Amino acid sequence: MLSSLKNTPITSRRTITFLNLAILMMLGLGNSRCYFKEIRQPAEAGQGDTITVHLTVQEESAETTNAHKGLLGVLAPADWTYISGTYSSSVGNGSLFESAAWSDSAEQYYPTFQYGENMKWICMVTDTGFIYSDMPSADISLRLKTGSAEGCFKLAYIATKATTGLLGTGWTAFSYPHAIGVPDSDICVLDTSIFSAIRSPEWENLFNRSEGWTGADGIYSIPLDGSEEYSEDSQRKTLFLFSDTFIGSVDEDSVRVGATLVNNTLAFLKGAAPLEENIKFTWGEKNDGSPAAVFIPDTPQSNSGDWYWLMDGIAIADTVYVYGMRLKKTDGSWEVLGVSLISFTLDDQLNLGDIRQVDTPLKAKSVDGKDIIIGQAIMPMTTVSGNPGVDGYIYVYGPMSGPGTREMVASRFLPEDIRNFSEYRFWDGSGWNADISQCAGITGNISMEFSVTPLADGRFITVFQLNTIGRNVAIRLGDSPVGPFEFYRTIWDCPEADNNANIITYNAKAHPHLSKPGELLISYNVNAYGWDAFTYADIYRPRFVVLNLEERENDVDMYENICPTDFILNQNFPNPFNSSTTIAYNISQSAVVNVSIYDLSGRLIRELELDYKQPGRYQKSWDGKDNTGRSVASGIYCYQLMVNTPDGNVYRASRKMVFLK
Repeated sequence: MLSSLKNTPITSRRTITFLNLAILMMLGLGNSRCYFKEIRQPAEAGQGDTITVHLTVQEESAETTNAHKGLLGVLAPADWTYISGTYSSSVGNGSLFESAAWSDSAEQYYPTFQYGENMKWICMVTDTGFIYSDMPSADISLRLKTGSAEGCFKLAYIATKATTGLLGTGWTAFSYPHAIGVPDSDICVLDTSIFSAIRSPEWENLFNRSEGWTGADGIYSIPLDGSEEYSEDSQRKTLFLFSDTFIGSVDEDSVRVGATLVNNTLAFLKGAAPLEENIKFTWGEKNDGSPAAVFIPDTPQSNSGDWYWLMDGIAIADTVYVYGMRLKKTDGSWEVLGVSLISFTLDDQLNLGDIRQVDTPLKAKSVDGKDIIIGQAIMPMTTVSGNPGVDGYIYVYGPMSGPGTREMVASRFLPEDIRNFSEYRFWDGSGWNADISQCAGITGNISMEFSVTPLADGRFITVFQLNTIGRNVAIRLGDSPVGPFEFYRTIWDCPEADNNANIITYNAKAHPHLSKPGELLISYNVNAYGWDAFTYADIYRPRFVVLNLEERENDVDMYENICPTDFILNQNFPNPFNSSTTIAYNISQSAVVNVSIYDLSGRLIRELELDYKQPGRYQKSWDGKDNTGRSVASGIYCYQLMVNTPDGNVYRASRKMVFLK
């Protein structure tokens, strides 16, 4: 509950600089954080009931510099009220007082529309500020009064210290969702976590090696045929990109022997199966035969000593393009100098040829002074990609980082313009802008590396590491390549740090073309503070999990009391749109069908269809006008399919879309 700063020493030795580069990029200012150890709330409550919630918040570092109050927030239905709150800890006991100002701040950083309609933040601060020299935990008891609204409500909790700017950082304790049914918990029976992930030992074993390439950071995968669809073709080839890499040997005790650290390496895999006999690793070589990076900066803006941290890449026709973050050592730390576009060809033996490097304008400052880096994630929406809902563009994403914040930003261009940076366009919140400084944040709390992938139902899924460096791999679902994205769902708790406090996990991302139908293969990086990764080979290599995507038919957020095999409402296309969009739906039996548009307050905007329909697939268009023929304002709207069957059953499904003038 009482978060503070923790200084992380940065060594001046270059080998440590390389190894800890990703750690430092994730850490930003080196904040520590608090987290929820326990949350106990009732599963159900009646209308107008008073409920009690018990929380335990743990501080991860000692505060020794300044007294501050603690901040606690609860996301609750709009008609709930706060009654009282008390806390006890090793540094003091007292009461919690409601604060409208902090509720406004929580809304700024965690907009309630991402969680559902008619929700609000109730925020409280402690009655006293504290200085402490240990790492205390606080036990909190809250009393809340429910309102008249019925349903399954997902509550969220946030905790940090009441300090300006800290609420928006990845170091704020956050826990979501915690479902409560009003007036009955049966309402929430289907409203459980419908995404599940399991470890993938086959993929992990592929990168658990004892000779030559023995571990690396920053894994990306590129299908060399340009298709993002899964294929059993044994001759299909995947290029893996790695950044800081160990070359050497590993003994029987998993200890590194004679390890050399180089800045980037590659691997090639034949087929989609993680078979050791089908993967080949490669790296550069110095004049004396010792290992070296594959790519060394060689552009007009490069200087001796610069190096590349490889970001995402794509194959277009017979050329592979990779975005590289160019860095240099400065006073024992490092500095991001720019982004280069590296291109090359591959022959039948996978030898690189025609290597070119160009400086790009893809590192910039936003209008409010945040750091923008484009190139960390690529999503092709081209015909070659095989992705659903193609629009011909290649979308390239990156982080926009400020003090304590990291948001996703996006650019796009046509494939033939990948080298023509004047044709890149950047999402500014309402349209595509030629000025990169106008980039608008799409969603927050992402990791430095992440992924965005289209799903078969028309939505988009972004995969990232929660809290920048943290135990949890998380996802968000969005309605378009630029959102809006709903709030996150955690899908995996990384266990690697259970027995070693120095180990950290970060930079989760998906590999769609290696994912079997109904699944999504996800990797995350494992690293350590200090020298552990130099010693123990088990630390410094990617881990993999597989996310099951096929359980989403029980997702009542998107399909409310509806069986997708019988009635399907698809995501509108295009989305966002500025003239018209198409809404498609399927029905499997004759029924009365209603398709309507609503604003976020639930007000009816336009009734598109009310008719008796035979089984089949149908489409309706919406031109952004209401029932009176007037054009509506730009913003987020909901569209609903309601099906009344002859046997008296009523089925509903709804989705969100974005209208831009």
